[in-house]
Amino acid sequence: MRINSQYYLPRYCIIAENALDEIPKVTREFQTKTSVSIVCDDITRKIAGERVSSILSDEGIELTEHVITDSSIQEAQKLIDFSSKAKTRLIFAVGGGSVIDVAKYAGFQLGIPFVSVPTAVSHDGIASPTASLTGVKHKESFPARAPYAIVVDLDIIRKSPMQLTVSGCADVLSNRSAVLDWRLAQRIKGEIVDKTAEGLALLAYQLVANNVDTVVRQDPNGFELLVKAIINSSLSMCVAGSSRPASGSEHLISHALDRIPDNKLLHGLQVGLTSILTLYLHDADWEEFRSILRKIGSPTTLKETGIGYDDFINAMCLAHTIRPDRYTILGERGVSESAAKRALEDTGIA
Repeated sequence: MRINSQYYLPRYCIIAENALDEIPKVTREFQTKTSVSIVCDDITRKIAGERVSSILSDEGIELTEHVITDSSIQEAQKLIDFSSKAKTRLIFAVGGGSVIDVAKYAGFQLGIPFVSVPTAVSHDGIASPTASLTGVKHKESFPARAPYAIVVDLDIIRKSPMQLTVSGCADVLSNRSAVLDWRLAQRIKGEIVDKTAEGLALLAYQLVANNVDTVVRQDPNGFELLVKAIINSSLSMCVAGSSRPASGSEHLISHALDRIPDNKLLHGLQVGLTSILTLYLHDADWEEFRSILRKIGSPTTLKETGIGYDDFINAMCLAHTIRPDRYTILGERGVSESAAKRALEDTGIA
């Protein structure tokens, strides 16, 4: 089954304990018995990749396995070449953000569907129509396609490091800033805001914001709510046909921070922190937002991140150049150095 270039919504979404056992339903509906590639890394292969292989093998499906080493465009090209030679018709991405981004990009380029099997929920890329890959110099967003199916095994998610879960919460919470930027672009530039996409993005935000305590105490219901929030956030981008409802000025600053050598801060934690600043610039509820981040244990100061003051200021001033086509609160000329310093001080980030 070859798929066209238009954005579309995932056909199946399975969220449950032992959800991996439901994988045969996906392949049976897909009506393929051959040429399935499983993509993972060394860690996620042990966490879930081997089990997925066993389940598919029991179905009589011919399998190939590709283990990635990073989330670069070069690694994605290796997967494209590998899958072409193997005549792959369906890709299973078993892992975190890097694995899923590489697989979704490869599937998009090959014109074949992929199944997202996340082993952690550190950001909303598990079902989004874009892939974040390291390009020639910096990490960039590339057009891709939402998964054909999403299979989230809650038992696996609960066992993932808590910092990854916190990162996922913060990424979804950043939708609050992104939606304000989208509305601003509508007022200033006449950009069309898709109300369904906007509603999904804000629903995702509310699911996390209203259930912070449940997530913090690692309640099973909290993990399920987070997964649903992340998928809603992903679906908002599918409906919009772009990352607009979940990526605004806070993501632009984060992308600029990604260019700092040795900055290893998780994406979700980063956009959570930058959302404090962008909500401040919007004159919105940044203090309440900061309070939510503190409750879930997401960093709200530079000291907690290890990012230098000057590096952060430079990132804020550079951010508007990352995607000049996307109008945000940063404006077309960007934030001045003095305004950036004042924002850091007023919000207590510095």
